[in-house]
Amino acid sequence: MAISPTARSAWRPWRAALSRIPRPSPVPIWQVELGVLTAQSAFVDQTLGDVPSAEKAYQTLFAFKAELDPAVTAVAANNMLHIRGQRDLFDSYKKNKANLSDALAKKLSPAQRLAFLTNNALLALHMNKPDACKESLAIIEAEFPSSEKPAILRAAMLLRAKNPKACEEALEKAAKAASNPTTALLILAQLHLQAKDTSKAVATLRRVPGPSQSSPGMVGTLVSLHESLGDIDAAAECFANAKDAALHRAAASFFEKHSRWQLAAAAHQAILDENARDFEALARLVIATSHFDPKLANEHYAKLEMICPPPDDSEAMMVDAE
Repeated sequence: MAISPTARSAWRPWRAALSRIPRPSPVPIWQVELGVLTAQSAFVDQTLGDVPSAEKAYQTLFAFKAELDPAVTAVAANNMLHIRGQRDLFDSYKKNKANLSDALAKKLSPAQRLAFLTNNALLALHMNKPDACKESLAIIEAEFPSSEKPAILRAAMLLRAKNPKACEEALEKAAKAASNPTTALLILAQLHLQAKDTSKAVATLRRVPGPSQSSPGMVGTLVSLHESLGDIDAAAECFANAKDAALHRAAASFFEKHSRWQLAAAAHQAILDENARDFEALARLVIATSHFDPKLANEHYAKLEMICPPPDDSEAMMVDAE
């Protein structure tokens, strides 16, 4: 998950204040008393990419789990699963199984309960425990009937069993049943790419609904795939709804690469409409328009000279003379 600069700056003073809390004993009892804050601190560290600090804080919580609210250590154990990935699977599986007790389930939010059950199913899948995986999926389906996770994980089990055709059918079924089929369709497209069926992957990505179609990641992926198929017109159409500067720059570079100078000029103009003093965009606009309208190119060049005059070489020549 991306963290904004504002969030990062807000986190620093809170963390500094936490670090100034008095620690009256060499034994870090303060960590026990502030278990919730410590868990939150660790999660923020983890999200910001400071994994060693996060892991250290989680391990501190585990050392005092007898004195802490079980929900706090359960959340910490769940977050550690993400850090460990496929390392220490047996230990992760053991810790996560302890998080699935009925007593603890009453203290968790629905989102936390769903995350714990899903992670348990994933761990079972990675450990080649299909029966345990199916057991967790059955619980998810009973407690969260609208969740798409069971269908996707069942598809993953089919792929792991080397049955890609059945996996594809399961993902298609999941996509049709889901209120938001984005996840199922993205996985399905990846499956097509693994099978080297680029055309089918493009068709599947085109089915992803809503604003995802105009996101930089989706546009970039579709452009690249269309280019690999040699369909430059289809690749160019992907930029039709570009709305931010990053996509406009990508579009300009793409159109320049394929000598579509009028479209390149339009992309550079879109950048300048947002920032009239973008010298690079203006310079490249001069080059693009020179290919189809020399008079307009000269007008743009005059504007470029006016807001960004060429350097005076006289001083540099005097320095060289010395």
